[in-house]
Amino acid sequence: KQRTKELSTANEQLLKISTIDFLTNIPNRRYFFEAGNKAIHLSVRQGEPLAILCVDIDFFKKVNDTYGHQVGDEILKLVASTMNKQIRKSDILARTGGEEFCMILNNTDKNGAYTLAEKIRKTVENSYFKKDSIEIQTTISIGVTHLENESEDLDTLVAKADEALYIAKKCGRNQTAVYP
Repeated sequence: KQRTKELSTANEQLLKISTIDFLTNIPNRRYFFEAGNKAIHLSVRQGEPLAILCVDIDFFKKVNDTYGHQVGDEILKLVASTMNKQIRKSDILARTGGEEFCMILNNTDKNGAYTLAEKIRKTVENSYFKKDSIEIQTTISIGVTHLENESEDLDTLVAKADEALYIAKKCGRNQTAVYP
């Protein structure tokens, strides 16, 4: 019994290590794509809307270069925590790259996703990182798309949201763009 319990505990720890980003304590890229594919299938089966957001921290390299990676790590934690507080428990927020995040918004259409994205963007913009004599205002850019037909998969949706994110960055950053 003791060995079975230890093995079960070890397996739980391995699952957490393989699916949770150690720095931000939110799901990682692996989890996002596993859960995201399931969310799309469920959305299609139930005929419910689903939206994807791609988020990138603006000028993050400059933060790391100016203040160091420890401050950069704190900015990542702040942004992840701020975004996580704005979404429902049924939604998925994941760190998918260095300063990149993706969200799956269940039962959310394009307009609802845009509204939430703007709320998140403004909340992050008003959340300052403060430590000692350092005070940093962080902004994010967000790309939004939604599931339009049953044949779309997660890779396609992420590519569309990423394209919208690129538009937001190209148009000056600190804004939300919706995939055309």
